[in-house]
Amino acid sequence: MMRTNDLLLRCYAERTDGVWSAICLDLNLASHGDTLADARSELSEQIVSYLDDALGGRDEAFSSELLKRRAPLEFFFKDYRVRLIDRLRDHADRTGSACHSFLATLPVRLQSSGSC
Repeated sequence: MMRTNDLLLRCYAERTDGVWSAICLDLNLASHGDTLADARSELSEQIVSYLDDALGGRDEAFSSELLKRRAPLEFFFKDYRVRLIDRLRDHADRTGSACHSFLATLPVRLQSSGSC
């Protein structure tokens, strides 16, 4: 049985030298943008494209390996540090923060079976 947490991907973003990088820890994908919103949007598009290829596209033969691909451990440590800082700030306004941790929803397309 699938749990709700199975539909979430762990991600974080950080700003370095004025450029935002967003990283999906569960699929080892990364994107860049001038703003946090740009980096997150680009990462979302990459996730959809990656999963389309892995689950029904040209890379379907390798799907079991592609879906288990995780970011290196150092990125998980960065994410944990960001989450800890967020909690210590008591969820204060973080708009000026150079790091953000977030969950991305796994893109799911329900296919119609033709019956109710």
